[in-house]
Order: sequence, then C-alpha cells, then structure tokens
Amino acid sequence: MDIDLLFEISKIDDEIKSLEKNKNIKDMAIKIRKYREDYEKYKKEYDEISRDIKEIEDSINDITKDIESINSDIKIIENKLYSTSNLKTIDVWQKSLEQKKYEVCKKEEEVYNILERLDKIKKDKENILNKAKELKDSYNFLREEYIKATNEINIRVKELNEKRELLMKEIDDLIVEEYEKIKNVKGYGMRALKDEICSGCGIDVPTVIISEARNKRKITKCPHCGVILYVID
Repeated sequence: MDIDLLFEISKIDDEIKSLEKNKNIKDMAIKIRKYREDYEKYKKEYDEISRDIKEIEDSINDITKDIESINSDIKIIENKLYSTSNLKTIDVWQKSLEQKKYEVCKKEEEVYNILERLDKIKKDKENILNKAKELKDSYNFLREEYIKATNEINIRVKELNEKRELLMKEIDDLIVEEYEKIKNVKGYGMRALKDEICSGCGIDVPTVIISEARNKRKITKCPHCGVILYVID
C-alpha cells in the first residue's frame, strides 16, 4: 500500500538526515580545523624564532669580527711597546694595550651572554618543532579518518537515495506531494503512532483518527502537529 511505502520513505529520510547531521563527523571537522589553526600558529612562532636566531648569530659574528680586529690592534701595540725604550711612550702604549684587552674582555663576556640566550632560544625552537610535528601527525591521522567516514556516509546516502527514488515511483504523486510539503515545513513528514501517541509531537491522538490511520487507505494527519500518521501493525 502507498502508506506503507511512504513510511519506508520516511524512515529513509530520517536516516539520511541523521547521517548528514552526524555529530562525530562534525566534531572531527571542528578538531581538524583546530589542529590546522594550531599548526599555523606553531609555524608562525617557529619562523619568528628562526629569524631571531639568525639575527643573534649575525650579531655574534659581528662581535667576533670586532674581537679579531681588537686582537690585531693588540699585536700591533705589543710590537710597538716592545720596540721602544722611551718610558713616556711605553706608558702610553701600555695604557692603550690595557684598554684594548679590557674591550676584548667585555666583548667576550657579551658573546658568552648572547650564546646563553641563543642556547635557550634554540631549545624553544626545537620544542615548538616537536609540538608542530606531533600536531601534524594528529591532523593527518584525523583527516584520513574524516575522509574515510565521510566517504562511507556518502556511499550510504547514495544507496538510500536510489532506494527512495524506486519507492517514490510506486506511490501516488499526490501522496508524495503532501508528504514533501509537510517535510519541508517540519523537517519530517510522517511519524508512527506509539501507544495512541503521535511520536512527532508526543500528544494523544483520538481513537477515531487512529482507526483512520490504521485503515491506511488515505493520508491521516495528526490533529495536533499535522504530520502524516502511521500505525505499525
């Protein structure tokens, strides 16, 4: 009978709706998006730290060159110092030598402090890299699961739609039209009676209406919510 076939269609529609609103799929999509956002955040931090490291290393190279230059000056001063016997000149070169050695000492101390800072930043960089790798692995795994799950759902929805089309051809067009009209408004077009209660609105249905629905010769609607009623034999 048309009403029995229509109920089969309503069950198909309910399953399709449930599949399309699958909470697990939506949760996976949200988590995948969050993984991607977090990964981009780590990538940005990693790039910023890499730039900082480059600047620090350039700074160390500059200071090292300064030290080499000062050491070169020291050798020149030492040569001049040892090649003169003039006390006044010796005093001048001696003070200049001490000043240059002091500058070297300060520069080396500066390099040491920068190297300590650089070591910490490199550890931070490695930590960020490890977190980013873990996140990327989680993202790739979840994405594969998501694709697998959505493919399975798409296959099932396709099967259900094909079955639905075949059933639709066996039902009177006016009945289908009325069902679709109700479904478009309420989200579902047909509901079963359970213990004389409409499973759509949860309200008791009069006995006369139940008898009409049980007959299944025509469409019988719930007097309260307007959906098509179906009596399961």
